[in-house]
Amino acid sequence: MTGPAETKRAIRGPEREAAEWTIPGRFEAAAARHAARIAVVDESGSWTYDQLRQASARAAANIRRLVPGTGGERIALLTGRTKECVAAMLGALEAGHAYLCIDPLYPAERIAYMLSDAQVGLLVHDGTYALPLPGECRAAHIEELTANLPPIRGAKDSVGEPGPPFAVERSAGDESDAEAGSASGAAEQPDASVAQKATGERSARPNDAAYAIYTSGSTGKPKGLEVSHYNLLRLHDEWAEEAFGLPDRQAADTAVVAPFVFDMSAAMIFFSLLRGERLHLVSDASKRSGRELVEYLNRHAIDLVDATPNYLRLIDEHLALHPEQELCVRRIFCIGDVLSDSLARRLIRRANAEDFRLYNTYGPAECTVLVTSAWLDKAGAASGEALTIGRAVGFAALEAAREDGSRCADGEAGELLIRGDCVGLGYIGSPQGGADGPFFVSESGVRGYRTGDLVRRLEDGRYVFVGRKDRQRKINGYRVELEEIERAAERLDGVREARAVVSRDGTSFAGIGLCYIGERDYAPQDMIGKLRAALPHYMVPQRVCRCAELPVTFNGKVDYAALLDLLRCAREMPAEIGAYAEAAIGRLLGTDRFDRKRSLFELGGSSITLLALAGELHGAFGLGAGLARLYEAGSVEHLIAALRQDHAAAEASLGASPAEEGPQGLELPVTEPQKKLLAQEQRLLRGGADERERQRFSLLLRLTLLRPVDRPRLERAVNEALASRDVFRLRLLRRQGRNLMRAEPEYRPIALGDKPSGTRLEDALAVWPAGVPVRPGEELPPFEPLIELLLEEPAQSDAEAPPASAYGFAPELLPGAPEATRGSRAAAPAGHLYLHVKHAILDYLSLQFLLQDILTVYEGSGPLPERGSFAASAMRSGGEEHEAYWRERLRNRPPLTRLIPDQDGERGFAAIALSANPETVRLLRSRAAKLSVSPFVWLLTLFLRTVSQYSGRSDLRIGCYFPGRAIGEEERALGMFTRVLPLMLHADEHESADRLARRAADEVSGILRHQAIMPGRLYRLLPLEQAAEGELFEVCFNYQNGWPAMPGQGDWFGAVETLNRDPDITERDFYFGVIEENEGMRWEIKFNRGLYSEPLVREFAASLERRIVEEACGPSFAETIAAASRGRGIAHD
Repeated sequence: MTGPAETKRAIRGPEREAAEWTIPGRFEAAAARHAARIAVVDESGSWTYDQLRQASARAAANIRRLVPGTGGERIALLTGRTKECVAAMLGALEAGHAYLCIDPLYPAERIAYMLSDAQVGLLVHDGTYALPLPGECRAAHIEELTANLPPIRGAKDSVGEPGPPFAVERSAGDESDAEAGSASGAAEQPDASVAQKATGERSARPNDAAYAIYTSGSTGKPKGLEVSHYNLLRLHDEWAEEAFGLPDRQAADTAVVAPFVFDMSAAMIFFSLLRGERLHLVSDASKRSGRELVEYLNRHAIDLVDATPNYLRLIDEHLALHPEQELCVRRIFCIGDVLSDSLARRLIRRANAEDFRLYNTYGPAECTVLVTSAWLDKAGAASGEALTIGRAVGFAALEAAREDGSRCADGEAGELLIRGDCVGLGYIGSPQGGADGPFFVSESGVRGYRTGDLVRRLEDGRYVFVGRKDRQRKINGYRVELEEIERAAERLDGVREARAVVSRDGTSFAGIGLCYIGERDYAPQDMIGKLRAALPHYMVPQRVCRCAELPVTFNGKVDYAALLDLLRCAREMPAEIGAYAEAAIGRLLGTDRFDRKRSLFELGGSSITLLALAGELHGAFGLGAGLARLYEAGSVEHLIAALRQDHAAAEASLGASPAEEGPQGLELPVTEPQKKLLAQEQRLLRGGADERERQRFSLLLRLTLLRPVDRPRLERAVNEALASRDVFRLRLLRRQGRNLMRAEPEYRPIALGDKPSGTRLEDALAVWPAGVPVRPGEELPPFEPLIELLLEEPAQSDAEAPPASAYGFAPELLPGAPEATRGSRAAAPAGHLYLHVKHAILDYLSLQFLLQDILTVYEGSGPLPERGSFAASAMRSGGEEHEAYWRERLRNRPPLTRLIPDQDGERGFAAIALSANPETVRLLRSRAAKLSVSPFVWLLTLFLRTVSQYSGRSDLRIGCYFPGRAIGEEERALGMFTRVLPLMLHADEHESADRLARRAADEVSGILRHQAIMPGRLYRLLPLEQAAEGELFEVCFNYQNGWPAMPGQGDWFGAVETLNRDPDITERDFYFGVIEENEGMRWEIKFNRGLYSEPLVREFAASLERRIVEEACGPSFAETIAAASRGRGIAHD
């Protein structure tokens, strides 16, 4: 809670009458200091501070002529994002009025309501809309407002026909003067501010309203609120001095992304101008996608920018897909919605500037933009510093209150109450918001505001946002009262009652659904069209459903979960992809009448619309239509044609058998696991990946040969096996930022290479190091060839064989162990066969299948087994039929599981490889057999117990690697299918390990039956506020089971070894991989060294091994095993 000193600081009553507490007064001083400096930049050019000062002075003079009186009117601005609009804002303030920005995309009904409700005295427009004007309201074109004097005669009537919208009556003389003023340039105009000041007319005062904005209202109508000059300048003095300050820059480049109808735009515009910075007005076209926004910020070398979490998600997604691109900004001010911890940390990692800061802020519009602020930099993000909404800004006194009004203790959730100079002037027409309104006056006479938001105050004064008390929602960055949508629907003929809910359209972005009861059965698009005429675009429902009655819960309240189910069941969409896409676009735009020859953006769509459409298409057809593909379509017509072509190609590939040649030149999008591998590979290669990192992108096997092989026969076997599988006819491409696979008309044979004995393997492999960076547009694969085999024949000095495992499994030291296990060596080898494969082509299981195929052909032991097509299997793995399972599993998932860190450092990764004690492995397998579970399930069970111990949690959520396809004989396709899926179990010490193992087996069995779902799709099954956390798991478990018996094993070849270290490509905080081969077991552990020390990781591994032995033999025997195992392993950074 706020103390007396903080409360006093938040309230500075005596200073309210000071002359410097007005925005025009501060701007005049800044303009005098920086007259020749660039002030504002838009798409058409720039103005200096002196030019902007003169343009705003002319606007003030013209506004005084059009709106005579003592001031205090509201000037509506219905214009684009231009420097002239900024001049009009300043002019309105200088003339003693407040400005009200109106979005030109608002429906006519809403614009008319705002003009009437706000009693607007002057509407400034850019000539693109025609509406009747209410009351005494006049109109003026934006260019005339900032042009040279003489006076403008404005018309209060509606726009006449056939004149331009909002036409202003002019005489011939007016026309010529306006043209002359426009042509001569702002710098040459007479200084109108001098003439204005001579008249003695009213100027701005500190307590005057500076701006008005309209927010969603619980009464069913939007409500306007106002903020004073003093409110905004107090925020500037308490927050902007630190937030905007860059010691090494005399004039920073700031960019405003927020729509002018959002209050954050006022802070960005005026704080930049009052400080002498260069203000960039980001156009709507420059923020339609993450790519365009990042390019704009980099092109203009922007230092400071605002963004809602939705824009941050678009930036993050673009940078993830294009790791070669930089993000050069130094400060981002996030506001408008809940910022997830994981998104914040990812963005901080991607930022280039070493002094980058991401500000997380909170504040209701009624209390002047923001009242709390916290920032996180690279050091803080790497150290795991918690992300909160921060501490109170100096002009705000905050308190968390219980229902009875008493103060909450630290850590207790309560409604946030705000007092101080931050509290604005209140609502238009009802400053207090009515008897039950949110504004209040304390016993000491200080105005306050009840936010309706639940927060917790931490002991150090920081606040954590908990959620909303009522049904107000933040939807895609916009504040929405669901009741307002319901009232709009209930005003329609034949609708008795309506209920709005937040739903999703196949993506993590929120959408709105509406259920209603009544006599009239509207076609969904008809009702959506009617609501579109009454509501702004962001409040128009995407789905509607008529119900016989509204479902209720057991206590008689409306069952909103049941309403969501009704909306899902009522959804009927065409089966053909073109018709489906057209219907989906119409639903997302809120109308079924649109010009197919125009682009999605021209029709009012945005990047969020693209994301939703991509999710729809993937969910309905399994079609991986990327954002780039959708964005590049010049029109809806072209987009639909491209989708039909892609879908036809995908269907053709589904029908092709493995032996069929398939359509030449067919290009398919890579699967999600492939995309992750390729993106990570390119990012590392561009950054100069070291040898260990390169090993992540290829799989490397070594077979120990027991007798010489027939080289020509082996080469024929290799090519026959490869030619029979379609995955080896694919060529990886990178075009226009997309990773694709192209089916070649025929298989290209490979030659068996040589590794001279005694040479390094790295020198013998043709593609070591594993690839080179690929620039967009190149068609060369990042790694060529995709597969190679090398034969090594022994030299005379190799007569004595090396240990069976290159990792040196520890010899058994326990008394009574079989002699054969004690430091035994394999028979002298006749050579080695090395198999090197690009990981993006094959996963570990496919490698087993491939080796089986090669040996089957070589041995002549029978026909090759039937295996499915990789392309067909990949396209079938969309997972729509598994959504219900995963939706249920994720609905009440436990919190993200993390091990408790033991250090605080810079984020980075290290890895260690440990050979498991052979006796431990034997006991593991023996105990698993007694329990009738697989070694995988039993080891997973004990791993979960160990994670519970080191995380301090019983309810666990970890990532677990699964093969990604059915393992029936006919489905053993070769390709990259492996995916990491969330595994959720309750594990504590009170339950026996045997019982936990059975539950783990059931969980694994369920996932195996429903694993054909893309991991990215899981996020689209989550509500927006849950998906926003960005990660499903930070602890990963991967068990690569032992090699099956294969033709010739034990006869002409023996050990099969995986030579890669640290094959995992993810950047999870803790990865535990298990390699089982040649009767031994190796543990590969990759960890974030910024959180965990190597001693802690080794202690974790020792604890797991001790559990294995304790469960089989008891605690005393476990200590004996542990003593024999100490000191094993190879660490590598």
